[in-house]
Amino acid sequence: MARPTVCIDLGSKYIKAAVLKAKKDGDKHLTLAKFGMVETPEKSMVNVFSDKPISKPKEMQAKLNELVSKTGVKGYDAILLIPDYLAVANWLNMPVKAKDAIDKSIPSTLSPLLPLELDKWFYDYQIVENSKKQTTVVAQAILKSNLFDLGDLIANTGLNIASIDTTFFNLINLLHPYYTDAEVEKKNIAVVYLGHEATSVAFLKESVIKSSRSLPLGGAAFTKNIMEARRCDEAAAEKTKKEEEIFLKDNPDKQNKVELYNIIKPSFGELIKGIYNSIDQYLARFREFKIHEIILCGGTSNFRNINNAMQLHLNTKTVMLSEIITIESGSKAVISEDEKNCLQCAIGGLLRN
Repeated sequence: MARPTVCIDLGSKYIKAAVLKAKKDGDKHLTLAKFGMVETPEKSMVNVFSDKPISKPKEMQAKLNELVSKTGVKGYDAILLIPDYLAVANWLNMPVKAKDAIDKSIPSTLSPLLPLELDKWFYDYQIVENSKKQTTVVAQAILKSNLFDLGDLIANTGLNIASIDTTFFNLINLLHPYYTDAEVEKKNIAVVYLGHEATSVAFLKESVIKSSRSLPLGGAAFTKNIMEARRCDEAAAEKTKKEEEIFLKDNPDKQNKVELYNIIKPSFGELIKGIYNSIDQYLARFREFKIHEIILCGGTSNFRNINNAMQLHLNTKTVMLSEIITIESGSKAVISEDEKNCLQCAIGGLLRN
């Protein structure tokens, strides 16, 4: 009998775990058998690409052990998702070739794009689109030393490591029943994953990811703004973010009168600018006229009414992923709306097959 599988999402703010129980309605309704979250130890991960991404391995190991014990998944097979910035992803446009020819050409094509010698990396690729003129490939590489170190952390918890991958592309799995719909696939869809340290943006059309981009700005920037303005520590700033109103659902003309909004406004403005520029580049590159819909997801999307604020600033229909895909608990444990948003990548990882 096959062992059950848990997906562990190693985030810069929280480490999340999810086990799938059931799925129905074309994977639009998902039920979790088990789930859990623990806080990532402070400053235990670097937030840029590094050959030593875990700066406090003992503290990280203790938190992973706590999560495995808390969710009761010891002995399970594990899929580990790591932040996108711990790997190098490149979109490669190549001449039309047979797959075996692409296999042979990937090393020489990828090597000049990597910051270290090719033999220091594990790499893989996926063909995302084959047209008459070119083949579009997404190649992803991770340092061998990082992969072994991360794998050891998981193995030391009593889990059986099955695979390691980045978060964002697994999140897209969760949206598969939506963007493959006959009506939706005609549209240009932007998926915006709002993380703690970074934001990822991907563009989909005709059931294909056309491009993606990472922005070095997330919810941590809002926290820093509050800490500086209120002269408080991080815990107090995080508490303020959850309890005080920032984005107004109605009366947008009164938004600038909200104190907390004005505090985070510089960082929020930079985030909007980054998303706008990403959209502009996509439209120009693919000669498209408009983005029809933006889908928000990730832990920073837990800010109440942030979708309304983004819709206003970007002048584009903006919806929450949680409005499209239903996630519920299949056990006595209650799952909150905030937890659902935080667990989206982990659940997407469980849908990879």
